Amino acid sequence: VDVAAGQAADLVLDFDACKSVVKAGNSGRYNLKPVVSVVPRVASGVMGYVTTTLSLGSTTVAAQQNGATVRSTVPDAAGKFNIPFLPAGTYTLVITSDGRATTVLTGVAAGTATTVVNGTATAFAPPVSSMADVTGTVTATSVSGSTTTSIAVIDADVRALQALTGGPTIEVAMRAVDATNGTYSMRLPLAAPLKGTFVAGTGTTALTPDTAAAGKYTLRAQAPGRTAVERSVTLGTSTTSGDLTFLP
Repeated sequence: VDVAAGQAADLVLDFDACKSVVKAGNSGRYNLKPVVSVVPRVASGVMGYVTTTLSLGSTTVAAQQNGATVRSTVPDAAGKFNIPFLPAGTYTLVITSDGRATTVLTGVAAGTATTVVNGTATAFAPPVSSMADVTGTVTATSVSGSTTTSIAVIDADVRALQALTGGPTIEVAMRAVDATNGTYSMRLPLAAPLKGTFVAGTGTTALTPDTAAAGKYTLRAQAPGRTAVERSVTLGTSTTSGDLTFLP
């Protein structure tokens, strides 16, 4: 953020606690990996409701652009969510919850005021979904002469991306790998994601399942100073391997 001489800026220091605590192997301890962003304090955001029949403690509502989360939050006990201080632009709202299908709302614009996408009478109620586990290890290979070695990358993040028919691509989950052995685990929905469009002054179009995208994800590992790597997975009823390797 650039502030010119003689000017003042009103900023928000946003500490993402969900992404900042990382398990350290089998030690029973956790490492602090601070994820902090600085954003201008603007009077815009997105507000709405999810049904209280969800497991609210495992529910996340994210404002995304180009498949990346800009800001996210969790609903309160009444199912209300509020994502303030969003820079002006158009966002995709992604709702995830354990045991439920992913709900996607495109065309949510943030400007000079808070955009209200629904009320309690039309709270989002994602249908029940079976979940599947993806586990893996993030490693890097190095070559010295005829010897190839592999080491765990302990500062990587793994994102589960899902490409919807006709777009967009969304981020369904993100995990920081274990700070000791580079492993990770995530639970993802098997059911088709539901997709609708928000129209200002009208509300949300009907949420329809994208059956072609059901259970299909792209895993992307990224780490400082390394080129991101990806692999596609199709989930089944058993645990899916999600090993990822950075190349030299």
